[in-house]
Amino acid sequence: MRQKVLLIMLALMLAPIVVSPVRATPSLAAGLLLHHSLENGTISIDTFYNTDYTNGSWRITDNKNVNIVLRVEAQPNDTVILVEHMHADCVIFSNNSLTVNGLSQDTMDDSVHGEQPGFYVSTTYPYNCVFGIEGYSKFLIDGWMFMFGGYGAGGVTQERLTEDNLVREGAQGSEFMIIFDLLIKPANETYFHTISFMDDFVVYFNGCFQENYGGILDVTTSDFLDESTIYMLLGIALIVALVVIAIGWMKGS
Repeated sequence: MRQKVLLIMLALMLAPIVVSPVRATPSLAAGLLLHHSLENGTISIDTFYNTDYTNGSWRITDNKNVNIVLRVEAQPNDTVILVEHMHADCVIFSNNSLTVNGLSQDTMDDSVHGEQPGFYVSTTYPYNCVFGIEGYSKFLIDGWMFMFGGYGAGGVTQERLTEDNLVREGAQGSEFMIIFDLLIKPANETYFHTISFMDDFVVYFNGCFQENYGGILDVTTSDFLDESTIYMLLGIALIVALVVIAIGWMKGS
């Protein structure tokens, strides 16, 4: 009898471990640091992102700021590096709903307004800006109305844009895509050439982030089961099997 009780207790203890998806990442409030190697490894650049938003939480419909920093960690002597343009997008993320995934929320562009072709950066001078995200932006409202505002002969139906409705429709957080266009001029060259790179990461409702390099987190119409879902289903099957076996033993005793 004691062994049967222990088996049931083991199944209950395993339940939250195997059913809950694991996102073992720090909070965006603590910061996300990404490394970039350019020009055959001769230039090393770090990008850093963090937020002054409440640690441990993230709400799509709240106004919030994300700090964007680019630091040159290594470069050849007398090489000039300029940030010609920075473009940032914030969209709704969901890898289980094609309806809300990718809905635009806010966007930002940053470039020099003047004769200088870009922001000078070096190992001494980083690039820094703040992406102010509007919670109920026109982009999000228009996208929501397009997807969930119904107009027909019988009248008008509309599902209100709220945080709860976004969650109910499958939203899991926000995705950020930041593109840097750099101008680079080595010491022995007369003109600049350009290099571009992009950072892509997701911030979940618990405030944790996950890099989305190459769109590995994005949903496709053929993605019926992702890895975390398979593990969850296997875990549920294991728990059910243990409970059934334990009940059978108890009835047989």
